[in-house]
Amino acid sequence: MRQLQAKNIYQESIVSPHKIERYYLDNKSEYKVEDQVKLRMIVLNKTSDQEAEAKGLAQEILTKLKEGVPFSEMASIHSQGSQRSQGGEWGWVERSVLRKELAEVAFSLKPGELSNVIDTPPAFYLMLVEDRRTAHSKPLNEVQAEIEKTLMTKEREKRQKQYIDKLRKKTFVRYF
Repeated sequence: MRQLQAKNIYQESIVSPHKIERYYLDNKSEYKVEDQVKLRMIVLNKTSDQEAEAKGLAQEILTKLKEGVPFSEMASIHSQGSQRSQGGEWGWVERSVLRKELAEVAFSLKPGELSNVIDTPPAFYLMLVEDRRTAHSKPLNEVQAEIEKTLMTKEREKRQKQYIDKLRKKTFVRYF
């Protein structure tokens, strides 16, 4: 069965560059990327008995950052967030990924700009926006492999259906 599939379906399936480009143009909305910021963040969790200490530490960190201490160094030492080991690096982040309060601040900062201490119910945050990207569509060369895989899957499904239909026409099947 596998040999027949390989011979009659897989070898016959071809996706041309023209089909890939046509699919990209017809489905460009699937490849849109919203505004993004390249973000580093220091997270200081609040606990009911240590809220004042956490706020004081946040202010102290902010002062050191303004004096020129690298953000990644401070994040590695003090952050309680999941990206601590990466120096607070979050990478490219869309607005929808962040809490509302954090998104407003992050997207109002310019590249290289540091936020003040951001007070939210669960924690205090310090953010550094390293860079920003405006909304755009991913270029074809970035998504070409993904499109080719999608089109190849569709093509093979179509060829398999045609092959099965052809076999059914040639064969007599009797049900008892």
